[in-house]
Amino acid sequence: MSHSLWSPGFIGSVCLKNRIIRSAVNDAQADADGACTPLQIALLRELTAHGVGGIITGHIYVHRSGMAGNRQLGLDRDELIPRLAQMARAVHEGKGVIFAQLSHAGNQADTYLTGLPPSGPSAVIPPGGHVSCPMSREDIKTIIDAFALAAQRAKKAGFDGVQLHAAHGYCLSEFLSPAVNKRSDAYGGNVKKRARLLLEVCRAVRAEVGKDYPVFIKIDGEDFHEDGLTREMMCETVRLLDREKLLDAVELSGFWGRFKNRRDTVDTANPGTEAYVYKAALEFKRCCALPLILVGGIRSLSVARSLVERDQVDFVAMARPFIKEPWLVHTWWAQEQALTDTPPA
Repeated sequence: MSHSLWSPGFIGSVCLKNRIIRSAVNDAQADADGACTPLQIALLRELTAHGVGGIITGHIYVHRSGMAGNRQLGLDRDELIPRLAQMARAVHEGKGVIFAQLSHAGNQADTYLTGLPPSGPSAVIPPGGHVSCPMSREDIKTIIDAFALAAQRAKKAGFDGVQLHAAHGYCLSEFLSPAVNKRSDAYGGNVKKRARLLLEVCRAVRAEVGKDYPVFIKIDGEDFHEDGLTREMMCETVRLLDREKLLDAVELSGFWGRFKNRRDTVDTANPGTEAYVYKAALEFKRCCALPLILVGGIRSLSVARSLVERDQVDFVAMARPFIKEPWLVHTWWAQEQALTDTPPA
């Protein structure tokens, strides 16, 4: 069934008033201890006031060993819940929806902040990363528990759901990529084994938050590296998760951290350069019925509208455009009205 960009859409039990999402972006405006600040709350309050359908926070570290950078939001301890509750409350007061993105940076963790050597699935140098120390089974267990506890805290803080960051060369995506994961144990090898950490994280999160609380992931459609994650591998990974009913949606991306591997430059004057992981989205839709959020290079109303109306995606997500224009959704709505002269759905 065809949808409008302006029609309501569901992620699990949560209804978004339109199909436009502010994707996660790290604003580096938390305080030195990882606590939410008034500036962050004000930014999200403004986005909500200007009509965005849903907001995904910047990546929130679940464990000190997984900090990606200075002044990043954290949820590794209960003391951080009250201020994040203020953030969630501010969005809800504006009739908005907000999801907490939970992350462990893996090999891309800031060693100056963590005081630990970088670690990942294997002793390799990922693109844009450092020489890794292979994670032990104990390290893996710590990460699984940290994601579950952070999800529990996010629910207590009043977030409408959680997104698990399994993209961009951070810990969970490192395990998924055969270019980086060279393990020979139960967490390395074929797609199912490389997906084991993500599966166990999702199971642990679901056990903490319950079956009715929205849980979704961000995953790369492919990682664009030689011998890396392919679209077929991404689809197989998502099917494994969906088979156990662990997810309510998937956000599809395609970008690895410090290594700028986008194949095309987005030209705002040429809509044909937008949505640079569009082909992976088409493949996803053929293999999975989960709601699909597409992020990456979407800049224009015409492209966003086309993606949704043709049922190629269920939601469009953007980050950088909202930094420049927090009022973008209202601008698009005004353009839509000028084109159609019809009331909102």
